[in-house]
Amino acid sequence: MLWGGYIQATPSPLLSAGILMVTTTSLGYLLARLRLDTGSIWPPIVLHAAMNTVIQAVFDPATSGANHGVWVGEAGIVTSITLILFAVWVHARQPGAAIGSASQNLAERFPLRDPQGESHQASLRRTESPLDSH
Repeated sequence: MLWGGYIQATPSPLLSAGILMVTTTSLGYLLARLRLDTGSIWPPIVLHAAMNTVIQAVFDPATSGANHGVWVGEAGIVTSITLILFAVWVHARQPGAAIGSASQNLAERFPLRDPQGESHQASLRRTESPLDSH
């Protein structure tokens, strides 16, 4: 995408790659956090579609010039900074809350089972620790 000029916002492909990497990482965090917080895939899909719509229908036509993509667009500096700030703000509100609740929900939904059908937790409760036998 970068080398073909599709998302080359700056004259330098390496700078465009760096900005795009920061943008996609920040957006990826926000989408993943939204997925874990809501338990549904649809809110992240809607957020991604809304972001693309705003970038392509509002920001791109509002800017002009030879290097307008440097500032806005999918690999723009303003877009990247905005996503970083938003991701930091979301994380600061409840750091790790979504990750813990999601893993707990997964453990409840899909308990590990041994070949006899016993849950992993029940198996652990039954098993005596080597320290307990002394």
